[in-house]
Amino acid sequence: MQSKPTKTKTALHPKGQPLIARSEEEVKQFLTKLFDINSAAGTLHVEQPFNFPWQKERRYLDYRFNTEEGQVTAYITTDRKTGHVYNVSLSTNEEQKKQSARITEEQAFTVARDFLETYADSSTTELELQQNVFEESEISSWVDKSKLPEMTDDQNGTYPFYFIKLHQGIPVQDHSYHVSIDKQTGKVVSSSLSTPAEKVELPDSQNIVTKEHALATFIKHKPLKLKYIWPWYMEQQASAPLLVYTWDNSNAFDYVDALTGEYIKEPVDREDE
Repeated sequence: MQSKPTKTKTALHPKGQPLIARSEEEVKQFLTKLFDINSAAGTLHVEQPFNFPWQKERRYLDYRFNTEEGQVTAYITTDRKTGHVYNVSLSTNEEQKKQSARITEEQAFTVARDFLETYADSSTTELELQQNVFEESEISSWVDKSKLPEMTDDQNGTYPFYFIKLHQGIPVQDHSYHVSIDKQTGKVVSSSLSTPAEKVELPDSQNIVTKEHALATFIKHKPLKLKYIWPWYMEQQASAPLLVYTWDNSNAFDYVDALTGEYIKEPVDREDE
């Protein structure tokens, strides 16, 4: 079994309700509302980052909530200035995760979609659901199939859903969402609302160069190179290295500007330039 990525477009009618927690008290109230836990039966801590120079002006605050009996732990990350909630998750005892699912993946998806319709940015009207579907696929001849582990779609007792915003049908790389639904309760147990810090105007995709033009430009500036590789698959290594043609992306991020057709080469780590 091997996972195969699938992508499905999903229409959304967002209410744009903000997720805000500006203080420890508001964090407790938020966790109680979202996870239905009694905030009075535990303690909330502000996680202290490592004392690195670049973290003195850190944008985020990390909180951890633990119930007194130690059966429930919740984490939440907020914007230090605005209180905007970026990530939140709930962890419970492992025994509950060994039970068979009580809700279907379709039911869980409805819960996740409703959650996003409430809290996603108001400009997010179309999403792309990105999932890995486990199915039979061809495997290289050097792999010993008898030694392969059994693959399942179980994700520690949750149904995880990963979305990315679409603009004019095109994925927006830094505008994504993640929602996980508990297979037992059908409730949200983790979410990540990764949206840009500032509102930006995305380029119009109506007047762009063709894919053929972009491909020709890319290949012209990015010739293939020979490289020895030694493949791995599921903790198995091929009996010998392979000699292959490939592109070298170790030193730069290369692309073709869709508006101008210009080839662009940018350093991987811009701070080092």
